[in-house]
Amino acid sequence: MEKVEEGGGGRRRNTRRNTRRNWRRMKEEKEELKELWEELKKKLKDKLEELEEEVKEKLEEELEELEEEEL
Repeated sequence: MEKVEEGGGGRRRNTRRNTRRNWRRMKEEKEELKELWEELKKKLKDKLEELEEEVKEKLEEELEELEEEEL
């Protein structure tokens, strides 16, 4: 009769299942991070445009004031 090993295959199977589960979870987390990164880039771009506009307006005001003083 052949000897039957017990318990050896189950551990290996669980390890594979856990590894697949971990990879799947890491892939999902990576996608979430990508989405958050894109959202952050958009917010920063919007904020930068807003600040550029403010600086432009202030510079124009100062230029007008300087021109008035020269006259």
